[in-house]
Amino acid sequence: MQITQGQRLPLSSILQGTNLTLSIAIKSPHVIDYACFGVDAQGKLSDDRYMVFFNQPNSPCSSISLFRGGVFKLDLSTLPETIDRLVFTASIDGPGAMRDIEQSSFAIEQATDTKLAICDFRGKDFAAEKAIMVADLYRKNGEWRLQANLQG
Repeated sequence: MQITQGQRLPLSSILQGTNLTLSIAIKSPHVIDYACFGVDAQGKLSDDRYMVFFNQPNSPCSSISLFRGGVFKLDLSTLPETIDRLVFTASIDGPGAMRDIEQSSFAIEQATDTKLAICDFRGKDFAAEKAIMVADLYRKNGEWRLQANLQG
């Protein structure tokens, strides 16, 4: 399924269960750092252990794990109720801007190499931003949903 910037949909419409992979593939002349922030209902990072990045690649109970580049393996069923939203980001390490990136995408997968949803984007979608919010997974009425954020 192809999705577009700003689109929201229930995860249950594209996958079964709560185990998935969210992969971000950015083609860039710059070094890109990827992170996931597990935030509470007020939009705050209330527990630093739920900030997953290259220097802290796993959350408690391995609910969120970061692998090679921008590949996040997730088990949403083991996240505490206090984590209301997962915000996946990409940032440039050093000089440069997101407008410099080439054709890129993020995808939701349930099994290896089976993309259930994909969202394409490129540098012309951005300006001088050094970091972008790529996608959000969030709870709404007890259900996990996906938002293709793609904002600086």
